[in-house]
Amino acid sequence: MLTILRWLGPWADASAMPRVRAVPGHTPVRHVRLWQEPPASGPAPTVASWPPRRGQAPKPTILLLPGMHFLGPDDPRFRRFAAVLAATGAEVIAPYLHDFLGLQLTPRLFEEARAALHFASEAAAGPVSVMSISFGSIAALHLAATCPERVSRVVVFGGYRNLQGAFRFALGAATAGFPAEVRDPLNGPAVLTNLADELLSEGERAAFRAATLAFSRRTWSRSAIPENKRDGRHLKVGAEIAETLSGEARALFRVACRLEGDPLALADQVFASARARTAFLDPSPLLSRVKAPVTCAHGRDDDVIPWTESEALARDLPNARAVITGLYGHTGRAHGSVPGVGAIAGELRALGRVVSALADLGRR
Repeated sequence: MLTILRWLGPWADASAMPRVRAVPGHTPVRHVRLWQEPPASGPAPTVASWPPRRGQAPKPTILLLPGMHFLGPDDPRFRRFAAVLAATGAEVIAPYLHDFLGLQLTPRLFEEARAALHFASEAAAGPVSVMSISFGSIAALHLAATCPERVSRVVVFGGYRNLQGAFRFALGAATAGFPAEVRDPLNGPAVLTNLADELLSEGERAAFRAATLAFSRRTWSRSAIPENKRDGRHLKVGAEIAETLSGEARALFRVACRLEGDPLALADQVFASARARTAFLDPSPLLSRVKAPVTCAHGRDDDVIPWTESEALARDLPNARAVITGLYGHTGRAHGSVPGVGAIAGELRALGRVVSALADLGRR
């Protein structure tokens, strides 16, 4: 807990990270990276030397599932977080989920996450802890429900209970407790690319998805320090990329980037027709089957998925609790500071619960 507090507390330098080993591997799980503590002596660990030799006790193991991001585990913020968990003495395994790298939510997510879980639990000689970030929550819950013998505990950070509600929030819809507003203008292309099957003819989808990926690469932050998303830079990038498209794809991309029209209005037109295709992303059938303890942590300043989604998850899971904090947003440190002594005390209590849940991940 002290290690986690040192590196993730509100006083921590968000640009610093612990010194640990990062080992890329081409194992039976596609493109896994392992974070390990540096050995006291001897050569650096390699994939061939891990798992431990016979007679060596395996360390506690954490399977860390990223959210949708084109860098996957190579996102500097994700890598820093994984390094902090590894500095507690745990082995951290983070798979490259291929469709997440392309900002896509597809059933292949479950296949790759399951392969990573099997690899991790075999190496650990027992069940492992699972943690997910953002939309990776559906994979974490799927693993806990379908492979209960391999999952000891779960932490879901910034996850969702209702996919349509999360998408609508990301596009600026008014929901319970939240007014209608453009919270993050960079969300539009990533949401609409997951509705492209309903919004575009088949021949137009590949170009639109490639444009969405190009837009995210040029506009999404890679820093733990919040950046200004409202200075209009994204509009220039969106306009430049739109000029490379034609027809339906170009028109939809301009709406997605808010150069014209409203992406929420377009999404609302197709949610009903997309429901059958995206049914695999609904956590409802999984929740009653999750027996492992689950902590649903969420930042109040999350501008992609509202924190009320974590409260809903915790309410519907058999053995779960929600921890809501104002210290973190969707991608790192939250904006501003927490006012008032009472609010600060509440945030410190929430931080303690988050840290406790993260520390539990590293226990066998």
